[in-house]
Amino acid sequence: MQTFARTLIDLLTIVNQVQVKNLTENFYSSAHLSHETPQELADLDGLDTDLTDISGTWTQAHVQQVLQWIMLLNHDFTEAYQEEMTRKQPDKSAIFFSNAILNLSAAGEHQLRLDLIKLLGDAEKNDPDPQSTDKRQVKLLIEKWQ
Repeated sequence: MQTFARTLIDLLTIVNQVQVKNLTENFYSSAHLSHETPQELADLDGLDTDLTDISGTWTQAHVQQVLQWIMLLNHDFTEAYQEEMTRKQPDKSAIFFSNAILNLSAAGEHQLRLDLIKLLGDAEKNDPDPQSTDKRQVKLLIEKWQ
């Protein structure tokens, strides 16, 4: 796990510190990870989500750590998928895999990204059964490549 802990280095920066009696309260931000164009930033900021969107500029400086992080997330998915498929009937599984190959313009790709981030950011608010007592943590990883 030391490798994973090192992967998280530089993901958050302290943006404010407040002294409360003998304790220092730190406030963190991940805003430095995004190096988008002004329009993209305005689009993303307008979504009002807590999701972190890591830019290519930041990733370029941390390629090895990001690759380790992606491999860890993919390993977690693979392990959970295998466990779920051997324990339950596949039709009742809570794990799923979806894949798509799309032909989109740059503007269409940008809109898809905004739509996905908005959908994820609003998922808890749009839960059709918000009073349910059997809620579970849902983990999603969306990858895009060419």
